[in-house]
Amino acid sequence: NLKKYSLYIEESTDVLLSNIDNLLDYAMYMSSDTSTSCDEYIKLSSLCSECVKQLISSHHVNPNVNVSFHGNDENFMLRTNNEYLHNILANLLTNSAKYTSEGSIEIAYFVKKMDRQVIFTITDTGIGIDSDNENRIFDCFEQVNSFEQGMGLGLTICRELIHKLGGEINVDKNYREGARFVFTHPIS
Repeated sequence: NLKKYSLYIEESTDVLLSNIDNLLDYAMYMSSDTSTSCDEYIKLSSLCSECVKQLISSHHVNPNVNVSFHGNDENFMLRTNNEYLHNILANLLTNSAKYTSEGSIEIAYFVKKMDRQVIFTITDTGIGIDSDNENRIFDCFEQVNSFEQGMGLGLTICRELIHKLGGEINVDKNYREGARFVFTHPIS
């Protein structure tokens, strides 16, 4: 019993620390200047691979879930704010892991040089999102499932950071095998 309670305390502490981090991040991002420094060139394939590895090593992913990544231009260097983009991808992947008990989670990007943007997708085979909730899940403190741990800030933070980078985010309304988030990042 002692081991069981110890594990429960450890998990609860992790959730509490994550909630505090999200609150601090949200406050910082909302109070910062809207102009964002996008002066770093990052290799997208490396960043995506790193985010997948971090998710797997965090033990937030059910062992029945396969996490993968693919991009259409392995060597593409994107001018961006590395901290913001990493935070966006990590939040979206963690969110997918929270709601996916079996199947898969995939992060992908598609470089569209003619359109001067990169399109990112995070796709899972989890519980999905009701059409009634597709817009409100990006609102501050909104949660689709009140029984899940968290404060409803992760997707709000993602939306704010994506807007600061000059992109947009939405839920793919046509995907019904789980959930798919799609966001854009301009190429400068």
